[in-house]
Amino acid sequence: MLGAAQGAALAQREMIKEGTRMAGRTILFEGDGSLQMTAQSISDMIRNRLDITIFVINNDGYTIERWIHGMKANYNDVQPWRYLEAPSYFGAPLDDPSYPVLTKRAATWGELKEILADKAVQEGKGMQIIEVMMSKEDAPDALKKLVKTAAKRNSGDDVKKVDMTTKHVEQKVMKAAG
Repeated sequence: MLGAAQGAALAQREMIKEGTRMAGRTILFEGDGSLQMTAQSISDMIRNRLDITIFVINNDGYTIERWIHGMKANYNDVQPWRYLEAPSYFGAPLDDPSYPVLTKRAATWGELKEILADKAVQEGKGMQIIEVMMSKEDAPDALKKLVKTAAKRNSGDDVKKVDMTTKHVEQKVMKAAG
C-alpha cells in the first residue's frame, strides 16, 4: 500500500496546485509485514517531498495470517525493524522547515492520544511515521468471526447449517473491505 499512498499523495499535491482540491495530506495505515515488502517507496516519497502520514501497525508480523493458519506458525513473524529510522536511512532532510520529518511511537492509548494531539501531526506537513505497537493476536472481532466461519466452511462440516448471523457478519466484513 505504500506505493499506492505515494501515488495518491503525488496526485493530491498536483490537484491542490491546480486548485481542484483543498489542501491536505495522505494518511496510510500499514502493517509492519506489508511495509517490509515495499519500504523503498518511502525513499520516493521523500525525494518527491510528499506530505504523508504513515501509521505503522507493528504486531510483529502477519496477524491476519496468524488468525487463518495458526498463532504459532513462525513463518508469520517478521524480522523486527527500526521503522522510525526509515526517513534517516532513505535520506530525508535534517531540520528542513520546508519538509519536516517527524517520527513517533505509541505503545499505549495515552501515548497515541498525545501524538494525535501534537500540532505538527495535525498539520500533516512533510514525512510523518507513527509506529503503533500492537499485540500479535490483536484483530477486529469481525475478522475473527470471518476466519472462524471460513474454517468451518473449509472443513466441510455441515455447510448448510451456517446461520444467518454468520452470513450477516461475512457481508459486513466484505462491505467494509470494499
